[in-house]
Amino acid sequence: MQTTQAEPKVSAHVAVSQLREALRTAGITLPSLRVDIASPELELVSLGCIRADVTLALAEAVRRGGM
Repeated sequence: MQTTQAEPKVSAHVAVSQLREALRTAGITLPSLRVDIASPELELVSLGCIRADVTLALAEAVRRGGM
């Protein structure tokens, strides 16, 4: 997706914390959720590997809270 304005910089640590809390509220735990420290300037978040049943629960939570 191309934008005309620079995207605001978001802290990967803040993003991980907020996602972890939102998932906890939905009853979902992603044990591998973490900040990817390999490229700190990119502020990457690693969701890690998750079981198929957790993937379906995550998909359902996203559908319920869709934008």
